[in-house]
Amino acid sequence: MRLPPTLVDGVLLERENRFRARVQTAAGEVLAFVPNPGRTLELLYPGARVLLAPVATGGQRRTAYDLTLAYTADGLLVSIDTRLANPLFAEAVAAGHLAPFLGYGVTRPEVTFGASRLDFRLDGAGCPPLLVEVKSSTLVEDGVARWPDAPSLRGQRHIRELAGALRQGYRAAIVWLVQRPDATAMTPHRVIDPAFADALAEVTAAGVEAYAFRCAVTREWVEVAGEIGMFLNYPSACGRGPAGYDVRQRPTGRS
Repeated sequence: MRLPPTLVDGVLLERENRFRARVQTAAGEVLAFVPNPGRTLELLYPGARVLLAPVATGGQRRTAYDLTLAYTADGLLVSIDTRLANPLFAEAVAAGHLAPFLGYGVTRPEVTFGASRLDFRLDGAGCPPLLVEVKSSTLVEDGVARWPDAPSLRGQRHIRELAGALRQGYRAAIVWLVQRPDATAMTPHRVIDPAFADALAEVTAAGVEAYAFRCAVTREWVEVAGEIGMFLNYPSACGRGPAGYDVRQRPTGRS
């Protein structure tokens, strides 16, 4: 997925609230929309280097920039825009780069099921219909991506709806896209949201599938780069999770 060609370098002065930040650029101080409702404390702190995408203003739009990318303290580039997760997933499915979904194509986004709106319905010849919920992650600690970084009742509701879909003959999956290249494994953030971690363990035991993929990120583009191990608890031994999931990187190609 190509990014706007006119990204502007800046330094974060203050995140005023969940969705707005003050940023110092070479042209002066500007306000930017933050397209990420998470805390992102490890990325969006005063003094952090960020990249802004200019956008058209008008109507209810009051900020002339989106805060699109941020650098980690050691210079790694991270995409913080949660809005990219769904189109990145759809793009990778269409290109055949996601092994768990080979033979499927996206037939409908924004599918109402039960009391929730899930991200995608996929269909394939001779395959059961597949409902998918996609989540974006940017928090990585020692190579392990974690989600959420704040309690998520919505996340719990979505995965329980997926479990309900199984009982109606669907295939169901939750997918994390880690929008940075340094993750080698994914796990629910039990310290932040133990209820979600418990719910995920429950629904995966019932048959809901869980996958995670890291992304390659540059100033020009973001793309799904490879599947990473998914496990329900922090690994008890190097290289493998307690449930036997392989937490080593398993590349699936570029989208």
